[in-house]
Amino acid sequence: MKSMLTDTERGRIDAAVRALEERHGLQLVVAVVQRSDSYEELPWKACAFGVSTAAGLLMVMLAGGGGFEPLATIAILLASGATAALLTVFWPACARLFLSRYRAATEVHQYAQSMILENGIFATPDHKALLLLVSLFEHQVVIMPDRGLVPYLSQEVLEGVISAMEPHLKKGRIADALGMGLQQLEKPLSAVTPGAAGGDLLPNILEERGQ
Repeated sequence: MKSMLTDTERGRIDAAVRALEERHGLQLVVAVVQRSDSYEELPWKACAFGVSTAAGLLMVMLAGGGGFEPLATIAILLASGATAALLTVFWPACARLFLSRYRAATEVHQYAQSMILENGIFATPDHKALLLLVSLFEHQVVIMPDRGLVPYLSQEVLEGVISAMEPHLKKGRIADALGMGLQQLEKPLSAVTPGAAGGDLLPNILEERGQ
């Protein structure tokens, strides 16, 4: 899989993660995922939209006195649907038009949970671990603290961190988004009582293709 971060960016993020861990005695994992689900329904939604839009335009033209052969009409409808479906496959921005924000948030959240289980992120001795996950296709960020950090990271605090990251993420500046997130986490994490786990128990950066 092609890395989503350059070597320079990985080095910068890794250094920032290590610094946070050392200052506050916790474990932090930054994850970058290409997409959290395959969303197999999106091409079909786009196809239906393309066909219905073409049908509406044809009806308007017919009402205006235009005429089409039946075979030509069918060909236009099928071509419109197929074109719209293909656009969702090769153009992520088009695919996102047919993806609800709720569905995207649900899938990214579930992916984050599976990553926590697979990598034992919530199995540190003092449960002071944190997952910061960015899912690129969905333009979504999930921050999941283990129970030892929950008192320091309220939902309001997490939403503020995510809001600061989103402008960079939408522009495709992944490393800048991650750097901003780590920077925003510095203040609330400064109140954490250092843990007793010690050492670098978890990978600092994970990159996955996803679904």
